[in-house]
Amino acid sequence: MSPSLTARAHSTAGIEYELSADRALGVKGHDWFGHAALSHQFASASKALRASQQMAKDAAEFDKLDDEQKAAQQAQFAAQMQNSLYNLMAVDIESTVASAVAKCCTDTSVSKDVAASAPR
Repeated sequence: MSPSLTARAHSTAGIEYELSADRALGVKGHDWFGHAALSHQFASASKALRASQQMAKDAAEFDKLDDEQKAAQQAQFAAQMQNSLYNLMAVDIESTVASAVAKCCTDTSVSKDVAASAPR
């Protein structure tokens, strides 16, 4: 994964971690119903849908090119595909992080005070 995509993955995971932990621990305005997390998940799903549509469009346009044009635009095409694939994977990354946070924050072996004092 390229450095820019790695940075985006860390940012995505961090945002999802914060939203999930806030919901589980009841902080930041006591968003008990998880509206912020749901809004973020909806935005991510929307990005994934747009990315899949863009991938199909880009692939169809690339297939129309002759061999010389394909060779000249191969790096740009690869970068576009990598970006689109990241947007597709982001939904899975975020759901995995949210699930892990939910499990950690609802761990009954520690008190709510200990869970709330966990490093962010």
